[in-house]
Amino acid sequence: GQFSMPYASPRIKDIYGLETAEVSTDTAALFARIDPLDNPHVIASIAESARLMAPWKDEFRYHHPDKGIRWLEGHSTPVLEEDGSIVWYGIILDITERKETDRKIRESEQRFSALFNQNPVPLGITKPADYRIVDVNQAWCDLTGYSREEVICLNSAELGLTTLGRLQEIR
Repeated sequence: GQFSMPYASPRIKDIYGLETAEVSTDTAALFARIDPLDNPHVIASIAESARLMAPWKDEFRYHHPDKGIRWLEGHSTPVLEEDGSIVWYGIILDITERKETDRKIRESEQRFSALFNQNPVPLGITKPADYRIVDVNQAWCDLTGYSREEVICLNSAELGLTTLGRLQEIR
């Protein structure tokens, strides 16, 4: 019913902004700094790890006293001790830079997608290796008369044959 860290590396100060002595018998100070929106799922994921005796992994925001909000990722493996207590052996990583990079990539992808899909110029994307069509925008569909679903995964040769077939049907 109580969390403690009888052993923590000196790096705990960098990750959590706490000294090892501050968490050696009670981690309440640590859990108090986990973002209130993330705290319930962190506690639930630890409880589930204990219940199943399965590895624990979670990502959460942490309010570091010197660095501000940081994203942390934890990985650990529970071991049942003879006295019935559970000891987790693992690591906590600061993944703030990765999360920020992921956010920037998502934003970039959203901007590209909007520019591609809303562009009045017909655009298509093909794989260089085999010229298979990966995507086309609505302007391309309007120009060619094909739906996006009809051409995705066709290569340019197959598209040409399909177009010839359509032309013969029209005649």
